[in-house]
Amino acid sequence: MGIEVRWDDSERTLIRIDLLGRWTWDEFYTALDGIKPMVMSVSSTVHMIAVLENPFHVPANPLFHINNFLRSAPANLGVTYIVGANKYAEPFLPIASRFYPHIVDKVQFAATTDVAKMLLKQL
Repeated sequence: MGIEVRWDDSERTLIRIDLLGRWTWDEFYTALDGIKPMVMSVSSTVHMIAVLENPFHVPANPLFHINNFLRSAPANLGVTYIVGANKYAEPFLPIASRFYPHIVDKVQFAATTDVAKMLLKQL
């Protein structure tokens, strides 16, 4: 179904990414092509909330693709909270930190968008 990207606040400090239904890595990279200029358009830190509509459909090798994005992300990109990941996905983040140590600092999980926003305010 696709990926939708938009500013989630008028201050332009938070981007919301909705990953809808069955999406592909090609759609992900197209979305990232739009996210980078958004982040670079402001000087402040920009955080993201990625909402998985269907946590059981994440294309293969997500850590590889997340790592690719983080390696080329603008310097002012902050933390990304993933909302809607099922309980089986969360334990993989500590394991992934062995291979991609910087991911743990930049990607976290939250149960809801409200929880993610609360956690971001505490940064």
